[in-house]
Amino acid sequence: MFRGILCVFIFMSFELSYSQEWSYSFIDTSGHQLANPMIKFDADSNPHVLFEDHTDNILKYATLSNNDWIINNIDALEYYSDFTIDSQGGLHIISMSNSTILRYFYISGSMVSEDTIIYFGNTFTGPSMTLDSEDQPHIALNYAAPGGDYLIHYYFRQGNLVADSIEFINGYGGHTDIEITDSDSIIISSAYDVNDTGKVVICTKGIGNWNCDQIYSGRVSGDISMILDANDRPHIAFNVDLLNNRATVFYGYNDGQWHISNVTDTLYNPATKVRIGIGPSPVPHIAFYSYEIFRQFLIHVYRIGDQPWVIENIEPPGFRGGSVDFDIDLYGISDFVYLTSAHWLKFARRISVDAIRDDHFNDIELSSIQAYPNPFNSATTIMLTGAEQAEIGIYDITGRLITTLHTVGGQALWDASGCSSGLYFARLAGEKASSIKLVLVK
Repeated sequence: MFRGILCVFIFMSFELSYSQEWSYSFIDTSGHQLANPMIKFDADSNPHVLFEDHTDNILKYATLSNNDWIINNIDALEYYSDFTIDSQGGLHIISMSNSTILRYFYISGSMVSEDTIIYFGNTFTGPSMTLDSEDQPHIALNYAAPGGDYLIHYYFRQGNLVADSIEFINGYGGHTDIEITDSDSIIISSAYDVNDTGKVVICTKGIGNWNCDQIYSGRVSGDISMILDANDRPHIAFNVDLLNNRATVFYGYNDGQWHISNVTDTLYNPATKVRIGIGPSPVPHIAFYSYEIFRQFLIHVYRIGDQPWVIENIEPPGFRGGSVDFDIDLYGISDFVYLTSAHWLKFARRISVDAIRDDHFNDIELSSIQAYPNPFNSATTIMLTGAEQAEIGIYDITGRLITTLHTVGGQALWDASGCSSGLYFARLAGEKASSIKLVLVK
């Protein structure tokens, strides 16, 4: 039966999207043994990537500058578990060694200015980290104890490390994820294997004590990811084993109560690196990696409102590689990093036009202006209806004017060869102005 389901998916996967909304580049093509790529946006929506180089036994840090990736080495580290970027651009990193030692590092520029042992002792799993409103790190993990695992929260108070024991679970802990609301309430999600079944637990703490709720019971695979939307509502994604080591991805959100649903009807081998992000509106996006005997899947799914989930291949059928991570900026642009079969580190950007929050242009009519091609690579022709000569402003997603064009015969050519990939707007001047979204993909 499951062989038939798999065959259906393989056939359907050829119909999944691989469109001009995607752009691709390589970050590292050294051929070294690379592992564990992660990506985060800073406050200015610039992507930052960390990954491990097991050939040179160092951690590498990549940033994007004028469409070129700049790679620096962080010599003090070889492995890491999570990282985040503070409001000043500093890197906060937690690094796990032999599943018994967890260290915290703060890096400003290329210098390690803080190195603290967070945990040393019994085996632990699934560490995660976030920052509070004062850029102070908070870390969650599960550590092994006789008969089960303890869920622990670590944080710094007046320069001293504090351990906050949250809950004892009669089972084995998997991954955790931790987020902090704008009011500094802490939310931790964790997945557990309990007596050959499992559960997902959400723990919250405001001013008072911790409160933990079980939101799902079933065979979870251990990987879990959580994000907060603009209203501080948590959204999660996690793996569920259904039968015979076949799994699917579940999604949940809380609007006063938890709603848990299956994302795909297709059964995969248990996915690794399940990751969730939230675009404007909000639009949930989930990425995960799975594999079969002869092929591998790098999947991105998203849903707008109550519409069905849209399933896309990040790479076309036949891809071989793995280990995916992604982040979404304020405007709905998703950046992915993942490894190819040649151990190259690849970057993919998805410009989700439907999810863009164009607050600067929400009072504009969208009828009398067109562009072709769109999406485009370096230049596009903007065409007007009912006007021979007019002035057109080109704006970026922040509303900043990039250039002004003047039409001749109702047309104007925009040469965007000096601009970065992304979303732009062409706006016709006038009281009843029209505009169009332009997608530049290089």
